[in-house]
Amino acid sequence: MKFWSTYSGIISITILAVITIVIPVYQLSHEQALDLKSYYVAGHLAIEGRNIYDPGNQMTVVRQQQLGDVYYPYIYFPIVAIGFMPLATLPFNTVQWLWYVLSMLTFLLSLYMLYNTALKHFTQSGKYHYGRYLPGISIIIFPSLMAGLTSNFINGQTNTQILLLLTLCIVALDIRKDYAAGFCLGILAMIKPQPLLIVPYFFIIKRFKAASATIVTFTVGSLLTGILIGWDTFMYYTHEVLPSFAMKATQFPPILINAPPNRSIQGLIMRLFTSSRWNPALINMPNAAPLIARLSVLLIIVITALFLFKRLKQSLSFDQIWTDIGWLALTSVIISPLTWDHHFVLLIVFSVPMAVQLLNRPLRRSGLVMIAAWILIAIPSFPMNTFWHNTHLGHFGLSFQTLALLLLWFVYGRYYIGTSDRRSNHV
Repeated sequence: MKFWSTYSGIISITILAVITIVIPVYQLSHEQALDLKSYYVAGHLAIEGRNIYDPGNQMTVVRQQQLGDVYYPYIYFPIVAIGFMPLATLPFNTVQWLWYVLSMLTFLLSLYMLYNTALKHFTQSGKYHYGRYLPGISIIIFPSLMAGLTSNFINGQTNTQILLLLTLCIVALDIRKDYAAGFCLGILAMIKPQPLLIVPYFFIIKRFKAASATIVTFTVGSLLTGILIGWDTFMYYTHEVLPSFAMKATQFPPILINAPPNRSIQGLIMRLFTSSRWNPALINMPNAAPLIARLSVLLIIVITALFLFKRLKQSLSFDQIWTDIGWLALTSVIISPLTWDHHFVLLIVFSVPMAVQLLNRPLRRSGLVMIAAWILIAIPSFPMNTFWHNTHLGHFGLSFQTLALLLLWFVYGRYYIGTSDRRSNHV
C-alpha cells in the first residue's frame, strides 16, 4: 500500500508523459509544425514592418526561408506575431524545438499549479497527499487529453501558453489578487477571444476588479498592439481579416462538414443534416442545418446563463468560482464553430478539480457518468469511423466525442453548478 500511494501516481504520470512526448518528437523530426510556421512567418513580417496578413507577403517569406510547400495562412490576432518577433530571428528548425520545449514546460507548470490548488480546495480534510490522487487523475483524465496534447505539440499551437495564462488567472483569484487575474485574462483574450465569456461571470459574482482589469488590459493591449504592428495592418485585420473569418464561420464552410476532427456542436449538427464525403446525412436538410446549429448554440448559452445567474444570490467560495470557470471553459469548447483536438488542452482547468472531487467523495451515478464521458473522449474517432465509412453508423464514429462533451457539460452543470446544496451529495 505504501508503494501504491507513494509511487504509483508518479509511475502512471510518467508512462502517459512518455507517450505524449515520444509521438511529437518523432513527428517533429520528420515534418514541420504547420501552425508554428504561420506564427514564424508573421513574426518575420512584423520585424520588416509589412502587412502580416497579406498572402503575397506571407508566401514571399515562406520561399525565402525555404519552409516547404504546405502553408496555412496567418489569421490569428496581431499580438501572436509580435510575440514571435524574437523567435523569427532564429532558424525555423531551432524555433520548432524551442517552442516544443516551451510548450511542454508551460503545460507541466500549469498542471502543477492546478493540481496543487485543487488538492487544497477540493479535499474534505484540507490535508492532501500527492500519491493518493495522482493515479486516479491520470487514469480518468489524461488519456482523453493525450490526443489534444500531441496535436498541440506536433502543430506548434499556442494552447499550452493559453492554459498557463488561464491557470495564473485562477490562482490569482484564489489569493484574492483580482487585478492580476483580470490582467492574465485580458492578455489571454488578446490571443483567443473565447475566455471573454468569463467577464460577464465576474460581474455576476461581483468580482468587479477582475472584470474591469480584463476589459482595460484587453483594450490598452489592443491599442499598444496597433502601435507596434502598425495601424494600417491592425485596421486591415479588424476590417478585413476578422470579419471575413467570422462570416465564414457563421456560414458554415465545407470544413465544418468534411473535417471529422471538428468536435463542436455546430460541426455535429452539420454532419447530421448534411451529406459529406464521410457519411450520408442522417436527415437530409442542408438548407436548415445552419439555422439548427445556431439555435443549438443559443440554447446552450441560455442554459449556461440560467445556471450561472443563480450565483447572484449566493456567497461563493473559491472552489465554486473555479468550478464555474472550468464549466465555462468546457462550454466555450462546445459552442465554438471549430473545435479541434488541441483545444481539449484547455479542459484541464475543468478536469483536474473534477477528478479530485470524484476521488475524494463516495462515487455516485453522476460521477460514473462523467467518468464514462471521459472514456469516450479518449477513444480516437478515425479508426472507429473506418469501419462505418459512408454509412449512417459513421455519424457515431465521428461524433461520439462531441456527444460525450455534451453529456459531461450537462451532468456537471446539473449537479455542480445548478444547485449548490447537491454538490456534496451527488458526485
